[in-house]
Amino acid sequence: MTAETESLLRAVLQGKEGELQEIGREFFSTPLDRKNTCEFITTLLEKGAYEKLAEIFSQGFISKQYSDRDYLSKSFASTLEQRYFDLFVDTCERCFVERQALYPMFAAAFSSTGTLGGWRNAIRLYFVKVAYADYDRAEAVFAQYDDGFDLYPILFHVDPQRAEDAVLNLLLYKKNVNKTVIRRYLLENKIDILPKIIAMYTGAAAKQKESLVRLLLIYKNDARASRFLDRLYKTETSKTVRKLLERDRMAKGGKTGSRSYKERFFAMMLSGERMPFDAFLKAIRTEDGGRVASTLFFTQYRQEGVRIVIVDQGHVLDLENRPLAIDDGEFGVLHPADLSARYEFLKQLNIQQSFEQIRRDVYTPSAEEKAYRVCKRFNGTVITQGALRSGIRKYGFRLMNHTRSGVYTQIGLLREDVLCVTEFAATDFKQPEKAVSIGDVRFYRYSDVIKLAGSWYVEGVRPCEIELLPPRLFSEFLYGIYMLLRCK
Repeated sequence: MTAETESLLRAVLQGKEGELQEIGREFFSTPLDRKNTCEFITTLLEKGAYEKLAEIFSQGFISKQYSDRDYLSKSFASTLEQRYFDLFVDTCERCFVERQALYPMFAAAFSSTGTLGGWRNAIRLYFVKVAYADYDRAEAVFAQYDDGFDLYPILFHVDPQRAEDAVLNLLLYKKNVNKTVIRRYLLENKIDILPKIIAMYTGAAAKQKESLVRLLLIYKNDARASRFLDRLYKTETSKTVRKLLERDRMAKGGKTGSRSYKERFFAMMLSGERMPFDAFLKAIRTEDGGRVASTLFFTQYRQEGVRIVIVDQGHVLDLENRPLAIDDGEFGVLHPADLSARYEFLKQLNIQQSFEQIRRDVYTPSAEEKAYRVCKRFNGTVITQGALRSGIRKYGFRLMNHTRSGVYTQIGLLREDVLCVTEFAATDFKQPEKAVSIGDVRFYRYSDVIKLAGSWYVEGVRPCEIELLPPRLFSEFLYGIYMLLRCK
């Protein structure tokens, strides 16, 4: 390396943003020979000075006239970004910089907010070409460097079947993978790997079973995964797997530790989740679980039928306080929407409960709502933009139908593969005190919802038949809307 190259490297590594532009212009006005250019680029790559490299090459000489190649800008990169990136790649190839040394820099572009970040679409196009020419090399590069799952989607365009297998291996065996981002991509693009995961479990080794169960727990809101996990809980003998399933059933609650039984049972009431009888007995025989359970009503599901039960001092009783022998079935927390006329008298009992259960407000669909698949009971209700925005965050709703002008006309609430969509007058939320009028409410199967770029759309999608929704689910959707609108 010449003294001139060393001096240039020191200037780059110590230089600030404004100085880098001057250094870049100097670099291109008095270019180094191939060997020193290679050493210059390689040294900066080894030191991770990716942003500085991009800034220097963005001072290079490129044609700024429109050409036939500019059609690329419509789908991938802007013209100038593409040309500066091409200049960098061409220089690296001309000076024999190893391609492998470039890949960490290219991956870093997807977390950059600077000049390098402006190259990300050109980088994506570069890897599209790599993947079509050599799929295995592209997959190996993504597996090593694409921690943010920014480039993996390219593989699905080249070879969807192999890409599914690659992503499954990524989810199962690579550490520090953002599984939530991957799952969202798969859902939005209707890529279903769940059958493969379930099929792999049969005959899997103990360590692989553990990895598969961890992955299945990410999909536990899918009915197929939920049923499979329930079967595993009853039949699996592996202590490690059972520990994972038990931990999930006890609903681990993040930094503050496991959720209390009050929170756990309340969530079960809202979701309709059931506990196997052995897990239920274990729960009600703990101090916290027994205290909470003794104030609630439960539903026992058996082959013989369904019955309402209560708990006292760790024992299960019928409504006439007779002890029951429990050796099978599942238990859920009774939701008042599921009460038949025969048990309406329970609502009249003066019971102090751990949370609002029996006297919780219940909403049932009218004949008109069932016939027309739409709920109009909120039409004309008025709320301020500020209150609506606050309620959306507080009660778990999500803004939908966003336009380029920053206006929204819908909010959605997702529960159990059903999306409840509430319409309202077009709003940009820039005037907190301005009134907003609420419109129709409809329900859609989540699998039918159009998912693009992380957003939900229901235009042209046929709503669900309200009559087919579980009474508990319909009631809780409306309960959430009433709470949101503060007109409960």
